[in-house]
Amino acid sequence: MNSPVILLFTSSFPYRKEESFLENELPVLCSKAGHVYIFPDRTGDIARPIPGNATVVYLDRKNYSFYKSVFNNPLTLFSLILTYPLRRIGIRYFIKQVSFLLRDNYVAQQIEAWMQQNCKGKDVICYAYWFSNMATRLSILKKKKIIKHFISRAHRFDLYTEVNHYNFIPNRLFQLRYADKVYAVAGAGAAYLKERYPQFAAKVAVSYLGTQNYGRQQGTDPGTFTLVSVANFKAFKRIHLIVEILKYVDVPVTWIHFGEGPLMNEVLEKARALPVNIHCDFRGHCTNAEVMEFYRNSYVHLFINVSSTEGLPVSIMEAMSFGIPVMATNVGGVSEIVNTETGYLLDPSFDPAACAGIIKEVDAMKNSEKYHQLRFRVRQFWENNLEATSAYSRFYEAISQYAQKL
Repeated sequence: MNSPVILLFTSSFPYRKEESFLENELPVLCSKAGHVYIFPDRTGDIARPIPGNATVVYLDRKNYSFYKSVFNNPLTLFSLILTYPLRRIGIRYFIKQVSFLLRDNYVAQQIEAWMQQNCKGKDVICYAYWFSNMATRLSILKKKKIIKHFISRAHRFDLYTEVNHYNFIPNRLFQLRYADKVYAVAGAGAAYLKERYPQFAAKVAVSYLGTQNYGRQQGTDPGTFTLVSVANFKAFKRIHLIVEILKYVDVPVTWIHFGEGPLMNEVLEKARALPVNIHCDFRGHCTNAEVMEFYRNSYVHLFINVSSTEGLPVSIMEAMSFGIPVMATNVGGVSEIVNTETGYLLDPSFDPAACAGIIKEVDAMKNSEKYHQLRFRVRQFWENNLEATSAYSRFYEAISQYAQKL
């Protein structure tokens, strides 16, 4: 079989600021596949660079009409609706699911038309980066026998019902029925799916994301304890709690934060009240390349993440790749990479004063052999489990079995 082409369905990549972790995965996929076609749901003014054998495909979504979709596809719609037992989901969610289904059916028709023109006779892998509406569209195509297989990743909002915008996952049973494999980015996510949908447990697997090897930190230790966090200012990221922790720290600390968002001004206002021994440096939005350059040329003593919910944070992996120990809340799959060998795992409802004690403990030992051994173990764990080329090569080998000739 010739190297297959990959049809990769994203939320916005390579546009906007989201899905920066695909910057690590795409080069590996492109090195192995004949070509990668990227189908973003949303676009923007500026696209990030992509490899030469990757192409962005634009589909028509603006001409969608609810009424036209109903009247032009009554048989298709009826057969799809039969997938849902009304007694299980209730009338409200049933209506929502049908609404999503109509729009996704429209986009699926665009995908089908594109495939007919561009993929005839080619070996193709259909890959949904999120287990969301893009998986629904591929499920529709599989039900119609346009494609034979598709796989999907599953992260956080597209996995956990309680953190989804709609407080339920639209068309979840439909997606699980037709997906060949769902790769959760953490073991916790895979366990969640298997527990909720035991009839589909055999379809669920784990495939960690990975980060590029940018080398070790080359900066010299500034002496002052340096704490770094990377996150958008969203409610579930709970960045204000870092401020609460630092209130109890009585040693000099420089806290550097990368990210922006709707709650940024609120956190900045709280940070102004911190004692004089705490220096805050809010960098705002920076590209992934800029953050990696900072790590390479600086010396960070500890990385912190205090989210209330996560999948498996790439920001933690990136910090670990530079040998930086991590202090993070035990949510989602965090405990799969943060443990006593790589840092400090916090209860989600942690006591800020106790966390401040950890910072003071690390500050006290930052020049010791014990601390340098900790940094060595962090880097070693990353090399063995989270390095991008190895992680994504394993993932490609796993999904290549789902190549199909169209």
